[in-house]
Amino acid sequence: MAGPASGRPDLVRRIEAALEHGHVLVTGPHGIGRSSVLETVAERAQGSRRLLTLRCTRVACEVRGAGLMELLDQADVAAYADLPVAMREAIDEAGQGRSGPLAATAWLGLLSEMARERPLLVVVDDVQWADPVTEEVLGAALSAARGVGVRALASFALPTSRGRERTQSLVEEPVELRVPTLSAAQTIKLLQDRGVEMALAQRIYADTGGVPGLALAIARALDGQLPAGAEAQLPEGLRSTLLARTTALPPQVRATLSLAALVGEADVPTLVRAGRADAERDLQLAQQAGLVTIEADRARFVPQALRALLADEVEASERTVLHRRLAAVALHDCDRLRHEALADPGLDARRAAALAGAAQRLATSGRSADAAELALLAADRAGPELTGQRLDWLVLAVEQAVLASRSDLAGRASDRLARSDAPRAARIRTRLALLELATRCNIDIDQVLGAALLEAGDDPTLLVLVLLQRARARLVGAAVRHAREDAARAAELAASTGDDALLASALTIEAYAARTLGDPAWSEILDRASGLEAPSVPGQVHTSAEFIAARFALHDDDLDCAWQRFSGLLSRVEEPPGADTVHVLRSLTEVAARLGRGGRAVDLGRRALEITSTLGLDAAAGWYAATVAELAGGDLSDALRMAGRGVELAEAGEDLRYLRRHLLLRAQALALSGEHAAARTDLMGIQQLDEAEGLADPSQVRWHAELVSAQVATGHHDDARDLLAWSRSLVASGGVAHRGVSAQLDRSEAELCAATGELAQAAVLAAASSAAFASLGQPVEQARALLVSASVARRRRHLSEHRACLAAAGELLTSGEVGPWRALLPQTPPDEAALGAGAELTATETRIAAAVVAGGSNREIAGLLHLSVKTVEANLTRIFRKVGVGSRTQLVARLSDEALPR
Repeated sequence: MAGPASGRPDLVRRIEAALEHGHVLVTGPHGIGRSSVLETVAERAQGSRRLLTLRCTRVACEVRGAGLMELLDQADVAAYADLPVAMREAIDEAGQGRSGPLAATAWLGLLSEMARERPLLVVVDDVQWADPVTEEVLGAALSAARGVGVRALASFALPTSRGRERTQSLVEEPVELRVPTLSAAQTIKLLQDRGVEMALAQRIYADTGGVPGLALAIARALDGQLPAGAEAQLPEGLRSTLLARTTALPPQVRATLSLAALVGEADVPTLVRAGRADAERDLQLAQQAGLVTIEADRARFVPQALRALLADEVEASERTVLHRRLAAVALHDCDRLRHEALADPGLDARRAAALAGAAQRLATSGRSADAAELALLAADRAGPELTGQRLDWLVLAVEQAVLASRSDLAGRASDRLARSDAPRAARIRTRLALLELATRCNIDIDQVLGAALLEAGDDPTLLVLVLLQRARARLVGAAVRHAREDAARAAELAASTGDDALLASALTIEAYAARTLGDPAWSEILDRASGLEAPSVPGQVHTSAEFIAARFALHDDDLDCAWQRFSGLLSRVEEPPGADTVHVLRSLTEVAARLGRGGRAVDLGRRALEITSTLGLDAAAGWYAATVAELAGGDLSDALRMAGRGVELAEAGEDLRYLRRHLLLRAQALALSGEHAAARTDLMGIQQLDEAEGLADPSQVRWHAELVSAQVATGHHDDARDLLAWSRSLVASGGVAHRGVSAQLDRSEAELCAATGELAQAAVLAAASSAAFASLGQPVEQARALLVSASVARRRRHLSEHRACLAAAGELLTSGEVGPWRALLPQTPPDEAALGAGAELTATETRIAAAVVAGGSNREIAGLLHLSVKTVEANLTRIFRKVGVGSRTQLVARLSDEALPR
């Protein structure tokens, strides 16, 4: 099996729909999972169709009639016996490689007999390796069998030297569907299910681009281990396989790929200027073969290691010629300098200085990977007279490689520095840069920081750099008090040096720590940081005062302001994508989720994860964004699984910031699933972390009201009451209004009052919470409060109020994009039999009415009941008339009343 069919439900459904009308051909490169998709479709078809399956192989294709014999072994004995003797003899002869004029007719008769009682599905995997007799005989029979209930489902691997025309002769005029690559989340799940650790799974995805067969092969070869600073290397057998696939391509395509491998990020115009006139067509053929992916005219090798593999295959003399040709047609100085340096590896002071200047310009524009490569080239081309500059260029290469998450380049540059007599500042900057790779390369953070502090001595600038890095590391570990101390000391030192950029960084960290600790002084500190003219450095925008101010707007429930600020930041950090992009997308995902825009959250969160995984960045932010998105507008079971993986990832990296966040997401998913005791355990885990570190900002990770609700749901009323009092004191002492947090606490206190019989107070608190969230524009939270109001009203026998609150909550949760949160709606629809009899509804109308009460949209109901949307709409009109209502919300309220106690 090349790879799993999981993650391809849409493709499976499209195949099943297409089979209703004709034959289907599934295409894709080796390792993409074609065989698994065919197996899934075949398994699902077993109840409704008879099956014949054939797996063609490179070896069997030389045996004439081998495929027919394999199919005959599975054929119905009675159907074969009912054929005339001449037809049976023709079938037997064809299986022995002697196809006579009657063979196709005989096979048509056999297929028709087998399809008499139930439709027949013939599944043929890797049809490009079908033997000639099977191709001829079975192809003719299948072509004539369309009208007798016979369908063919075949797969075809790209590329193949046997040619598409042979495949089409076996499966004539098929609907052709291509198997897509897996997403980052799907690939990571595939690998983790096989025991691969999250960080390594992400790095393998970055190298393979979502081709499951390649990902699994590399994972098996690595056996769960990848040395620090190393790329995911291709197993030797896989290297040979990939090279063999390139040799199956036409010579001109291979020549274009070799040139593209030397270009790096190859684009069509560059390749055309360098002499590959048909570059676009060549790259498209390579993409069909699964060797590259193309986005905006740029080709990226899949796996990425294939680029180096192809470049190594080019003879040294030819490589020099090609680099000179590329230098001659380069449109930008940076590209020209790179190719000139690669064409001539000799020492050249002028060229080295030019490369270093280009590297600085690229670093300023955010092109960190290119900057690192040119800085490393500059260092390698520098002679003895440039020793001092060479060390500076190596430090630049390390810093930019780390920003680009290119551990290979960072490792090469740091190795060169280690072999040099580098000055103290260079050694410290290198250590601090490598610290960013700690979670990915098993670097001992304490050891790195300890060595850096010793070397910094009494140099104020170096001390500031070390203290800031230690403050960031302590924030990751939730040692917020110590982080604030480091940041405050760094701010004093930075002020003495007159370096506004360093001072702004220190003040920003201090402000963040102060707010996390509940100190109102955070506002004044952040204002001071924002007032400094310190432009954001590419790769560090997500640590700037501007970004933190936007985060605080989110925490303060000023969602329109937060959306505008983050959208503005996104326009600045979107190209080229990097860590800044991921953090801004993560923040936008959180805003969209709180606004009830689940569909938008899903788009943003998945994009954040794709960038994280494709670039090999630290997984924490991207995975968290994707999990928030899944809970906001995706699937509840996927949200629960992803939150669990996030907890594991944060625990492994000792990242208590994201551990708290993922514990909250998992608790919410568990509560929606009805597992309140497990949700309570996770939420109490956050409480223990916060108490241990003295964290006192209830707006950042909003677990307080959720834990009150979990305590109530599990009968721990005294604990809920104590937690409420403590949480209210946090809200009062932080110097922030905390409107959303207060409204959440009102809702959870209403649940407690309802549980202890204080129904009048519960009604007041739930109504206040609903009104607050309506003004804040947070539909999910508003609906949660409305459902509490509905429950209280029902217990107080205020039935009209109950119906109104239930209908309003239903409207919020069914008209918007809130995904799993629809589980909050009552899960027991009215009894269908009673409903149908009392209102004289037909069976179809009864099922549609029940689906409406369960929260389904017209489109979802149509898919569930296999009806058209127009049919659902027409039935709803009749249901409204019969039940005596004028809208969906009234229908929900009326039918939900069926369950009220009398």
